Amino acid sequence: MLKVNSTDPESRIMKTAKGHLQGYNAQAAASEDRIILSAEVTQDCNDKKQLLPMLKRTKENLAAADRTHRMGTLLADAGYFSRKNLELADSAGPELLVAVSSEWKTTGRRTGGGAPSSSPQSPASVMEEKLRSPGGKELYRKRGITIEPIFGHIKEVLGFRRFMRRGLEACGNEWKLMCMAHKAYVHGTQPAQAMAVWN
Repeated sequence: MLKVNSTDPESRIMKTAKGHLQGYNAQAAASEDRIILSAEVTQDCNDKKQLLPMLKRTKENLAAADRTHRMGTLLADAGYFSRKNLELADSAGPELLVAVSSEWKTTGRRTGGGAPSSSPQSPASVMEEKLRSPGGKELYRKRGITIEPIFGHIKEVLGFRRFMRRGLEACGNEWKLMCMAHKAYVHGTQPAQAMAVWN
């Protein structure tokens, strides 16, 4: 039986840390100096299908703003991880550093004591090794001080915790307006080298 919200039929049930709610999934990508580079709203309840579309939109926005800017490394949490995303990512870059899902950590991690497998490494195991490397750890730590404060600022300082409008397009426009309001609080210039991350 299909359940439809009569107030906003385009909204979907989203799982949150506090339970379920009817709404949308807000996405944002930002540079290392916390300039929001792209912002979208989706109907998907998880982020797995958003990695490549957000990467594409961020590249387009950077190119439109200034063709000399290039993305260095893209950081994303485990919600964006899937083998398919890694396999379909553009080999020309940017480099991806995506936390590996807990499912892979419990079932796919090579146990110690044995000889390494002679079979080719999976994209997931390659990513896990990148995350464990000293450089990978240092880079990935930047996600927590780059994108997390943006969402925290929008929620806590600007007080934006729910959409006032209805419909996917209208809520998308409202989200972009809130991201512009956040930008008004941020000082600085265009990033010398953009590093996109998102939550």
